[in-house]
Amino acid sequence: MFYSLKYASQVWLTGALLSPIFILLFNIMPSEGASDFVFVYLMGALAGLIWSIPSFLVLLVCTAVLSHYKIRSVVAKSWLTIAGIALTCLPFYIIEPNKPVVQDELFSSIILIYAAVISVSIWLYRFTIGGSLYIQTVPECDM
Repeated sequence: MFYSLKYASQVWLTGALLSPIFILLFNIMPSEGASDFVFVYLMGALAGLIWSIPSFLVLLVCTAVLSHYKIRSVVAKSWLTIAGIALTCLPFYIIEPNKPVVQDELFSSIILIYAAVISVSIWLYRFTIGGSLYIQTVPECDM
């Protein structure tokens, strides 16, 4: 469980703390000068940390479950990438539950940056698989 907590925390913190920098660099949220840049970054990072707590908890459960199976790291990280991209949208649906997020250009840009940073961080950090459970396939019956 320690490795799952460490891995999920690394991915979560990288996404929450690095994504606001890219949002400011791509001028999605404009800032006026260095002091405004720091303030907007701090507010974005704080909001990202707070709003992504449910996503972190689900990612933690996913990493804990996947770490118990004897599967290749590439397969586990592929599943975590799919979960990470889906979980990126979760906070935005919490903020605006009645509004389609993909129709809002600002939210779409922010989601794209967060999803990219989370996907890269999933593949960047080492995921330890120490499980003993095997995935078994059921043979097909000829009838």
